[in-house]
Amino acid sequence: MLGGFLRNGGETANSVKRKLKEMMAPTESNALCDVLIKEKPPFTFYNEDLLTGRPNHLMRLIFRAMIVNFGVHRVLVHQGASHDIIFSNLFRTLGLSEDDLTTHGGCDLTCFNGSTNEPWGLATLRVTFGENKAKMSFKCQFLIIDCPSPYNCIIGWTTLAELGVVSSMVHLKMRYHNDQDEVVFVLGDVEANKECYLVGFNELKDRRERGRGERLH
Repeated sequence: MLGGFLRNGGETANSVKRKLKEMMAPTESNALCDVLIKEKPPFTFYNEDLLTGRPNHLMRLIFRAMIVNFGVHRVLVHQGASHDIIFSNLFRTLGLSEDDLTTHGGCDLTCFNGSTNEPWGLATLRVTFGENKAKMSFKCQFLIIDCPSPYNCIIGWTTLAELGVVSSMVHLKMRYHNDQDEVVFVLGDVEANKECYLVGFNELKDRRERGRGERLH
């Protein structure tokens, strides 16, 4: 779930190799792209940006977002995930059904609890981060997964790269350019981090108790 270059079953190994080769080739279009990127203000993170007043080494990059006009908490931004994922509980909460899915042609995924899971399919949904000048809206193709998770959905590194988002776990922030090419940011959700920690802790506790009960029998 959290590794590899192939995303959401929509790409093959050959297509990824071709894109990497094109990206590395010194072409006029790439040179123009470099110029356009350099014209935008750079992203910087200072000590004053530390959300809790000190460097973060424990909390995940968890944010709030709007997904199909529904406020969603516990959205994990994961720089190691090659897939964008919505878990089944949120899928149902959003009022979606099998009619909203397309076929997933990729392999099974490994869930947080170590189990192997076959995705229900793919769903393309509109996601919005931030408000006012920091508002960023985009369409995202999610894998729908039915397995236990403290998170409602995951945004992976491929989508972050396509959007030009730079995140800092130390500062619990995401920075990106808005439509006016201004540098804007979204703050991480500290309270959601606490919720996810408690959910994960309770699941681990239950798993250990079940394991002890099985050994006793």
